[in-house]
Amino acid sequence: MQTFLNEFLKRIKGWAFILFFCCLGLKIAAQQNISATGEWAKFTIPERNRDGSLKWQFTGARAKNRPDGKVEVESVFANTYEKGQVDWTLTTPHCILDSKKVNEKTKGTDREIVSDSDVHIFNKKFDITGTGFHWLVDQTRFIIRKQVQVTISGGFSKNQIL
Repeated sequence: MQTFLNEFLKRIKGWAFILFFCCLGLKIAAQQNISATGEWAKFTIPERNRDGSLKWQFTGARAKNRPDGKVEVESVFANTYEKGQVDWTLTTPHCILDSKKVNEKTKGTDREIVSDSDVHIFNKKFDITGTGFHWLVDQTRFIIRKQVQVTISGGFSKNQIL
């Protein structure tokens, strides 16, 4: 079990960088496909490795820059890739991206993604669902607030649990 959790946390850390670049990418994409209201629709932001292979892809049905600098995104669908294949997927109907939140302890900037909506994270080995989440990107912390269900496919060896 510890090995599974360590692997999951490593992947969440990778998503921290993904979502930071998504925040930046959304603003860039918005400048290219933005309406007079500051909204844009049907966008996809891919990230590729140096060799050109797809690393991750973030897709939203709609997004809107808010006056406070945050970005609201609807119908989020994000994939990470390993060796050209989807590794895991995150879906949520709505989230708010904030790339400029001030950390009160360090006085530095933390990036965060929050939502009161349902969230679903899955791949062939696990399925995690819940309602509401808070992702502290720079702290590599992903919190699902309530109604959390985790299903792990396959078994564990004694060494993985201990």
